[in-house]
Amino acid sequence: SVSVAHENAFAFLEGIPKTIVYDQDRTMIVDENIGEIILTSTFKQYIKSRNFKLHFCRKSDPESKGKVENAVGYIKKNFLYNRVYSDIETLNTEAIAWLGRTANFLPHNFTKKSPESEFRIEKEHLNPYIPIITENKEIKMYHLRKTNTIAYKGNFYTVPIGTYKGSGTQLIVKENKNTVEIYNLK
Repeated sequence: SVSVAHENAFAFLEGIPKTIVYDQDRTMIVDENIGEIILTSTFKQYIKSRNFKLHFCRKSDPESKGKVENAVGYIKKNFLYNRVYSDIETLNTEAIAWLGRTANFLPHNFTKKSPESEFRIEKEHLNPYIPIITENKEIKMYHLRKTNTIAYKGNFYTVPIGTYKGSGTQLIVKENKNTVEIYNLK
C-alpha cells in the first residue's frame, strides 16, 4: 500500500522530507478538479498522520516531472533490466544492495556530485522519523456477477449460490495476511 511504501522510504532515509514530489497516480489521486487534486481516502488519512507537503506534477507535462522520470528511467535501465525476482521483499533487498554498491556513489553526469555526498547534506534538513503502524481502513466494494463471482486483483472468487440479488449486488473484500475475506452487507 502507499502508506507502507512511504514508511519504508522514511525508515531508509531516517527522516521525512518537508515536501514530496509526486507523479499523478491512481493509488493516491481520485481525480483532478480545475487544478485541485482530490486524494483517495486512504492516502488522505495517511498524510494527516505525517507532517509533509505534497506537490503533484501536472498531467502530461514532461517538464514538470523530468527529474522524477529520469530517476525512474535510470533504475529501469540499470537495476531492473533483465532482473528476475520472486517477490517484492527480494527485489527491495537487491535494490538496497545495488544502491549501496553502485547508484549512490556514482557522480551525476551534470552535477558531478554523488547522491551519497548530497544526501549527507540534505539529511540534516529532514524532519525526524518516528515509525507509525499503518493500516488500510478504506472499505472497497466489488460488484458481484450473475455467476456468483467477483474479480479481485486479477483473480475470480466464487461466493455461495444465492448471494447474487441483481445487478447492484456488492460485496466487501479484505485481505487478512494471506487470506482473502469476502463479506456480504446483508
